Amino acid sequence: MTKTAFIRQLDLQRIARVAKEEHVMCELVSENMTLRVYPEFIVPSLETKKEEEDFIL
Repeated sequence: MTKTAFIRQLDLQRIARVAKEEHVMCELVSENMTLRVYPEFIVPSLETKKEEEDFIL
């Protein structure tokens, strides 16, 4: 059974600010749910990956 979890916007903003300013990963744990907030999260696109490979070659 799925449970709905609510996070107050103010709490989420506070967690995000700490993660960004302190350059750390923060976790918010509640029963069976874990929310991880990273200071930076970049998913390279295929074009970026190809450019990186071309640059290395």
